Amino acid sequence: MGAVIAAVAGAALTMDIEGDNPQRRVGCIGTIVTSALSLFFFVSNAGLVVWWISRTAFLTLPSSFAMLVPVVDVLLPVLAVVSVGALAVAWSAGAQRLAATETS
Repeated sequence: MGAVIAAVAGAALTMDIEGDNPQRRVGCIGTIVTSALSLFFFVSNAGLVVWWISRTAFLTLPSSFAMLVPVVDVLLPVLAVVSVGALAVAWSAGAQRLAATETS
C-alpha cells in the first residue's frame, strides 16, 4: 500500500497534462520523489520487521553492542512512523496539486 501511495503522490506532484502529446507525463522530480518515498518506506518498515523477528527469535549480540539494542528498538519504529508521515505529506501535496489542476 505504501508503494502505491508513493507512486500516486510522486506522479501527482509533477504530472504534465497540458502538453501537445496526448499521453500524460510525469517529470523527473516526480520519479525521484516516488523512488525515494518507496525506498524509505520499504527500508524502514522491512528493517523494523526483520529487527523484531531476529530480536525475539535468534539474535545474540556481543556484550559490547548490548547498549545499542535500546537505541535500535526506539529508532526503527520512529523511522517507520516518519516514513508513513512522509507518504501522507506527499499524498496531501499531490492531492492539492491535482485539485488545482482540475479546477483550472
